[in-house]
Amino acid sequence: MTGSSPSFLDHHQNCKSCASVEWLGSTVRMSRCPAVAVATIRFVKPSQANPMASSKDLVYFSLVKREQSMTLSTEKLRNLILFIGAHTKVSQLGLTKLYKLIYFSDVLALRDLDHSITGSDYIKYEHGPVPSRGEKSIKQLRKDGCIESKLIDLDNSTQMNRIKSCAMANTKVFTEGELAIVDRVCSDFGKLTASALSELSHKEPAWVAAKMLDKLSPSLMLYGSQEDPEGL
Repeated sequence: MTGSSPSFLDHHQNCKSCASVEWLGSTVRMSRCPAVAVATIRFVKPSQANPMASSKDLVYFSLVKREQSMTLSTEKLRNLILFIGAHTKVSQLGLTKLYKLIYFSDVLALRDLDHSITGSDYIKYEHGPVPSRGEKSIKQLRKDGCIESKLIDLDNSTQMNRIKSCAMANTKVFTEGELAIVDRVCSDFGKLTASALSELSHKEPAWVAAKMLDKLSPSLMLYGSQEDPEGL
């Protein structure tokens, strides 16, 4: 099973609370177990590729191990900032918009690649999730002369500190799949305003469930805005 360690697998095979566990290749039938708090549960829909899931009286899950906290890669976070700051599809980039583009890059990687790009924790702020080491990384990049910020006037009579990369990102720190996701996020969301991105992030179950200034749940970050936060 992809993403599962032997100890994780052994637990569900031997745990008394998982008495009804039945391992079927890449799928599993199981009763609810308190230990799934350390795992992500994903529904696997019946299909020709998964004929074992065709029985109506069974519910199948794919379990992907999740640690309670992710491991931050400062190198990836800083290079992600540089990559976004130089992307041709991103306009009017301020801090709020930058943090949202980083967040959506990480959560899409979690959902598509089963891992976060930066490994960053996210904190709930009024305008959406903020990477916990985002401000520190920005300050260091500015100190190193890798980014610059300039106060500009916007069309709606407000001002913004526009962020622009002055150095090229080291894309070798990312996998091909990670770069594809970041490029997709920049292409899809890069022209949206910071306010529009904030509104999108407010629909994320992880942001809805967290208390203000608390960390977002890595497990809930796997669910998109189409999910009902109350039902998770």
